[in-house]
Amino acid sequence: MRKARELAVAAAIAALTGTPLLAADMAVTAPPLAPVFAFSWTGCYLGVNAGYAWGSSNVTFTETGAFLSRPPADVAFSNQLGSPNIPLNGFTGGGQAGCNYQTGSFVIGVEGDGDYVGLNGARYGAGRIPIGGTPVISNVSVSSHSLFTARVRAGYQVGRTLFYATGGYAGGNVSYSEFTTHDPGVTFMTGAVSSIDSGWTVGGGVEYAIANNWTVKAEYLYVNLGSVGFSAADDRNPAFSSTNSATLKENIVRFGLNYKFGSGRTAYFFDDD
Repeated sequence: MRKARELAVAAAIAALTGTPLLAADMAVTAPPLAPVFAFSWTGCYLGVNAGYAWGSSNVTFTETGAFLSRPPADVAFSNQLGSPNIPLNGFTGGGQAGCNYQTGSFVIGVEGDGDYVGLNGARYGAGRIPIGGTPVISNVSVSSHSLFTARVRAGYQVGRTLFYATGGYAGGNVSYSEFTTHDPGVTFMTGAVSSIDSGWTVGGGVEYAIANNWTVKAEYLYVNLGSVGFSAADDRNPAFSSTNSATLKENIVRFGLNYKFGSGRTAYFFDDD
């Protein structure tokens, strides 16, 4: 196509000037092609994010020790009362940093983030054991106020938009407490734990380049932080004991803004030859 255009230009010049078209005249030099720029995801970035988190905690309360000498129905009732599923929800926000490498339309990268997570939940339960008739009260609370992840991202570019999947390590603070009384005002068992738990996360999102060095994104993450636990004993009769544990699973939807260092453009030269 390019050579055909060159011949057409030479023929037009010959017709206008009356100059014979010679073979030497065919070597017309075409003007250089202007580059076409496309956005490149290669490079490192810093950003901020904010969104909404929700999830649940499965609590397990299990009577042990001298409790096992009591009627099984009484033990089962107390265990069920102290083992609720607690819904959690709250605001989340923080920052992230990462680096990408692009080859063709495919993008691979790593990202780490640290966020505040306002997950809080509690459950109160009361009743009487079916055979002994003793009143039982259970107060349970679970919370998480931090989350950090280290993930791999892999995606596909369409124009200035990147569609990606992500997954990797997740860690965060989990606090869990349980206060159980048998025959209220007489005896009780209580305990609490707060620790940084490790787990995993997986999710995906879409990111769009609004300028050569600025991108916005929307992202979903599922987070599983495993469980925390402790043992407790009756304050007056330590032979009556329990084991206690709570899991934490989170869902996060958040939006982010990133600043990409370096040039956000890659030049492409298209030749019709």
